[in-house]
Amino acid sequence: MIKTSIMNGNTDQHQMDWIDWKREFALIFASDINKSSLVGKYKVDSVKLDSATKKIIYTATDVSLRTRLMEVTFKNNVVESVSIVNHSSNFLSTTHEELYYMTLQNYVLKSSVKNRFFGENEFSMLGQITKKEKQYF
Repeated sequence: MIKTSIMNGNTDQHQMDWIDWKREFALIFASDINKSSLVGKYKVDSVKLDSATKKIIYTATDVSLRTRLMEVTFKNNVVESVSIVNHSSNFLSTTHEELYYMTLQNYVLKSSVKNRFFGENEFSMLGQITKKEKQYF
């Protein structure tokens, strides 16, 4: 995998031979809306894009929820991509995240944090998945 990150305009790129996927996708896992406490807190729409592709859109009905929007696109009943928008705010800071995953191809994480006392920081990361099969030797 090739990881490219940008923090406040500074770019860095690395070839990664080993990936801890649980850590890599922590922001996506933290956006889980499949919890019993969230039943009825998301409006669900379904859109058929063509004969093989459909999109399910989950929109938060309560602005206090961190995950505001989730779009899951299926092609031939297999997840093709997931797009998530998270937003949270308190007295000291506001955080906005845009997360995108395209199955076995790449992912993009964009985050901006505005802090009342320390200004704003922006971070984005592109992970390009180059090997799709496990190598044993």
